[in-house]
Amino acid sequence: MFRDRVCPILKRFLPCGALYGIVFYSFLFFISLIWNFGFSLMGITQSDVSELIINKFWPYILYIQVKILLVYAIIGYIVGLTSDFVVRNLFRENSNPSPFSFTKEQRCEAGLRVLWIFTVFAYFLLASLKKYPQLYSEAFYDKGGILGAFQIFVTDYMGDWPLLSLKVLLILLLLSSILIWLKNNARLRVKLATVFIVLVLFVFMKDILNISHKNKGPNILILASDSLRKDMIYEREVTPNINKLIDEGVVFDSAHTSLPRTFPAMISFLTGKYPLNHGVRHMFPSKWERDHRKHSFVEMLRKQGYRTAVVSDFAGDVFSRMDIGFDKIKVPYFNFVTIINQRSLEMHLMLLPYLTNNFARTIFPELKELANNGDPFLLTGELKSTLKCLMKGEKFCCLTFFSATHFPYASPNPFYRKYALPGYRKKYKYMKPPTIYEKESFDEEDLMQIRGLYKGAVSSFDSAVGDITEFLKRKKVFDKTIIIITADHGENLYENGWSIGHGEHLRGPNVLNVPLVVRFPDGLFKKRKVEKVTRDVDVMPTIFDYLQLGIPEGIDGVSLMPLIRDENQDFGLVAFSETGIWFSDVVEAFYQEQRIMYPDITGISEIDFTYNMEVIIKDKYQDLLNIAKHRMIDDGNYRLIYIPTREGVKYELYDIKNETGYNVDVADKNPRKVRELKQVLIKLMENDSDKIGF
Repeated sequence: MFRDRVCPILKRFLPCGALYGIVFYSFLFFISLIWNFGFSLMGITQSDVSELIINKFWPYILYIQVKILLVYAIIGYIVGLTSDFVVRNLFRENSNPSPFSFTKEQRCEAGLRVLWIFTVFAYFLLASLKKYPQLYSEAFYDKGGILGAFQIFVTDYMGDWPLLSLKVLLILLLLSSILIWLKNNARLRVKLATVFIVLVLFVFMKDILNISHKNKGPNILILASDSLRKDMIYEREVTPNINKLIDEGVVFDSAHTSLPRTFPAMISFLTGKYPLNHGVRHMFPSKWERDHRKHSFVEMLRKQGYRTAVVSDFAGDVFSRMDIGFDKIKVPYFNFVTIINQRSLEMHLMLLPYLTNNFARTIFPELKELANNGDPFLLTGELKSTLKCLMKGEKFCCLTFFSATHFPYASPNPFYRKYALPGYRKKYKYMKPPTIYEKESFDEEDLMQIRGLYKGAVSSFDSAVGDITEFLKRKKVFDKTIIIITADHGENLYENGWSIGHGEHLRGPNVLNVPLVVRFPDGLFKKRKVEKVTRDVDVMPTIFDYLQLGIPEGIDGVSLMPLIRDENQDFGLVAFSETGIWFSDVVEAFYQEQRIMYPDITGISEIDFTYNMEVIIKDKYQDLLNIAKHRMIDDGNYRLIYIPTREGVKYELYDIKNETGYNVDVADKNPRKVRELKQVLIKLMENDSDKIGF
């Protein structure tokens, strides 16, 4: 009786294939959960941290896991329906059997459904594993053995043809099923043909309407990439698209960042003020510290009729936490809940193949926070849709902040292996994750691999730049747009004992010297090179001067237009910069011997339960962090570094025009230059309420 009533309902709304799909993908959910359960903070897994998170947030963890299970089930349902559709049409099934009773023929058809479901899953997993191996390295490669060998086989030995063949086979089977279905439904053929024609006309007319937009310009498009080194933009093989813009614009060869960490650096870029004046000195400011963003250049552009937007992935989450004036903010939001969501998604490696797209990012915004999936082409897709909206106005300003060049340098295939060592089989095969607690040891092969990964990431960003410039040309706005290529800071890659990363010290050219290329509309000021010292705080005043919008008072930056026009060969500008927070107190690096010590990031931070559960710095450490900062002044010939220690202040001086300039401290040999630059530095620091004895 029950069976007679229930089976017809199930057959209508839950056919066999759909049920099999739900069961199969639900099984994948539990396998992934058991396989990878655990939590990490800042890339580090610790039992006490995991225990704290689970005990404190277990209701929310349960909620997000139920949400993920639901997505598994929906995908299983859809894949299962396609299995029903293919089997029913290709194998001439005359009925939709009950999932609870099988004849011999029905068992065969059930096997075909299961085979289809598994084949679709296998295709998505293998394709994603090959394109984004960094997403799966923790579960496969890092474990070694058969699992590690499997990932190496897929990425290194399995060519493109097996996946292409499997994809073609699945598409042909599906198309054949559709054709047979249409053949057996004559009336439906006419309706579907009508719908298809309407859709084609709609897309065609939409493209025409998009071309005839209202945009007049001049627009501003800023393409910034996190941790992009200046020397990379001069390697034409690696950055051919950026070099096309260099050939058509102005390149600033000695541009500097004010603080080599994203949050303070980008606020300096957009306000024209040094961090000691705008108040954000690290990556974890409180709401109070960031509520001072008044009179930014973005706000001024809005008042001038500009439509404004910012688009970014994981490294640009800072833009969702700063009130800087953008109309549209398409970036992830970072707080402690984001960390939980991020790790929850990372655990489900069987679901990840279906989540590496922009549609999935609307369901799980936390996907943008996955540092091991910094695909710049996902970002360009989002940027294009944003620009189409902005172009409906007369002029726009759009900042796009790419994360591909930020560690772990996890660019997609083929970029991650483009400059990597063939046959490399050690720790850094697919990416270089941050390690704030581990004491690392490297050989030359490791260093070459890490630099190759970084170079490939730069190449992926450059390809994205090329894609965007072609899009602007198709939309007829390329010559109406000021295009700026820059970075928040550069990156050290273990050269000269400078370690890796950014923000920990002020030695060398790789972190403080940033790329800065400006391509003006219609190729104005073509092939200009400015070699004098410039700063991040000077960029927006320069653009405002070019647009004749007037430069606000009370900023640290100046317009560089006289240098661009060759009206003035030397402003006598000096670059000022300071360090960020030291995240670790155990990493072996030279600066650990030259700093005022305080606890690592887990000791100095806390969760602000009163405001969005953001991670902030504890009040009791704020003054100490600012006092402990290293600071530097650079006049283009010499760099003076101010280093406070428990024993007093030390100074280092580098003759940077000398061949060994960044490697040899000449403070003792040139006390006159130390005194001269020290006076300039002290004058700048007089505005810093957190200064310590000079």
